[in-house]
Amino acid sequence: NNSGTKMIKIYPSLIDADLLNLADQIDLLEPHSDGFHLDVMDFHFVPNLTWGPSMINAIARHATKQLCVHLMVNNPEIYPERLNLRNGDIVSFHYASTNFHKQIINDIIERNWIPSIALGPSTPVDAIKRMIPLVPHITVMTVEQGFSGQQFLPEALNKVNKIKEVAASYGHSLVVSVDGGVNASNIQSVNQSGVDQVAVASAIFKTDNPVLAIKELRKLAGT
Repeated sequence: NNSGTKMIKIYPSLIDADLLNLADQIDLLEPHSDGFHLDVMDFHFVPNLTWGPSMINAIARHATKQLCVHLMVNNPEIYPERLNLRNGDIVSFHYASTNFHKQIINDIIERNWIPSIALGPSTPVDAIKRMIPLVPHITVMTVEQGFSGQQFLPEALNKVNKIKEVAASYGHSLVVSVDGGVNASNIQSVNQSGVDQVAVASAIFKTDNPVLAIKELRKLAGT
């Protein structure tokens, strides 16, 4: 659009949804969402445990919007063959979680999904500099990974500009997503930092009215 604010995409993060009514929650939010963010945690890479492939695949069968599957796991390279996603879904793995970066990127691309490298707060952009031209998507963690509802780390937004600058130096453009602690009080500064999409958990699901919450976030972000 020409008004100077770009459309930030909002992906409700289902980690905080009403898990016993997940299909209903997806149906309720799908008309108001650009996609859904799904956290896979293994109790090893992060100190929490969430869903395995069968749950992710069930969500992929039900949802119609794009999914972003965020692998917060050791050995993420073993996961793609166990996932049944749709063309164009995003699979994000942590740079720090594997030594098989190129293998997993190629594996994701071969399945017609979008590979994304995730950076935790302690991983600097310099660590992935050479890999930036290999992927169309990068996920920047704006909390310490592992749990929902944590304090937003505003300094993590500095990575967004740096990633885009490195990409531009290669003549490459990419989508940058942020994950963690995004809410009504900071979504404007997130949008101004050049972020393209956000995962939002508690600021949508820990409210009385998730649909109202997502509409409010869109209004605040000027989208």
